[in-house]
This record gives sequence, C-alpha cells and structure tokens, in this order.
Amino acid sequence: MISKGFTLIEVLVALSIVAVIGVMSFTGLSTSVKFNDLTLSRMDMSAKLTLADETLKRDFLHALNRLPRDVRGEFYKHSFYGLNPRLEGNVLAFTVQTGTSFSNLNGSLRYIEYVFEDNSLKRVESQYADRTEDTEKKTTVLLENIKNISLKFAEGDQWVDEWPLTDWISNNGLPKVAEISFELEGFGQITRLYMLPSGEVL
Repeated sequence: MISKGFTLIEVLVALSIVAVIGVMSFTGLSTSVKFNDLTLSRMDMSAKLTLADETLKRDFLHALNRLPRDVRGEFYKHSFYGLNPRLEGNVLAFTVQTGTSFSNLNGSLRYIEYVFEDNSLKRVESQYADRTEDTEKKTTVLLENIKNISLKFAEGDQWVDEWPLTDWISNNGLPKVAEISFELEGFGQITRLYMLPSGEVL
C-alpha cells in the first residue's frame, strides 16, 4: 500500500495557521511587556512621590522661625520663603532643626532649599544654616517628570501664593499651612497639605 503525503496546499495552510498563532502570541507578549513596564513605572513614581511627601513633611515640621545668614554674613529679612516658579527656580527656602527632638534646639541647623528645574524637584541641603562660601551642599532629586508645580500658604483664614506676605516689613515668620500641587506626567494633579510649627523667632 502506498502512503499518501501532504499536498502543497495542506502545507501552506498549516504554515499559515502556525504564523497566525505566532503573531497572536507575540502581540499578547508585547502587550503584556508594555503593561508590565507601565506598572513598574507607576510603582516607581508612587515610591518617589511617597519619599518626596515624607521629606517635605519632615522638613516643614522641623522648620524654624529663625533668620539665617547669607555667605556675606548678613541676615535674611525673613525666615521662610515660598515662591511659585514662573518657569524654573527656587520654590522654598528655610532653616530646619535636624536633632532627634524638635524641643531640643541644640541639634544641627541646616538651610534647606527646594528647587524646580529640568522638570524635577530638587532638595538642596546646606551643611550649616549660616552659610559661608565654603559651606557644603547636598543636592537630591526628589521627583521627576513634573509638568507644573504650584504653592499656596495659609496664615489664619488667608491664603496667599507667595511667602512672606509683605517683603518690605519685618520677618513674617512661618505660615501655618503650606499647600503644594504637582502636575505629574501620567499621574495628573497631586495636592498635599503640610503643617508648620509656630513659635517666636530664634
């Protein structure tokens, strides 16, 4: 008995079916990889957002109503500065007490600046609150892919877009509450409120 082989048409049909299955499998795998990358990216952004939130919260809670000195040895007019950046630049600047207890004012005092540039929020910590030209600075990138950032500050029932309330009078001290809004790529608008301590100028 002579066995019959496959015809050319049957081979082509089989190859076509295998090709379709292969394309479907590759498409599913590609979609799965893209979804996984997106999930990892969002998880990474969530972790960075949490870190930035905790860092801001800690700095605000340890803010001091204290006039620092600049590199020329002159006192600043105000102990706290908060600005809405037009495009880029400093958004926050104030002194913090980095000791283990806020009530213990013998801890190390640092001058903290938050800078918005290159679509990133950077924290710049000076080694000393009263700086000289040799004072070391440490810069940390807290958040990236920021499309826009805006700030508000509360004193009682009054909300303002910048601090101090009036630059030309004596030290305005610290605001009671700071509101910071980030517009993040892929996340949308995120708004956080931060309490600040109250107290006499040091």
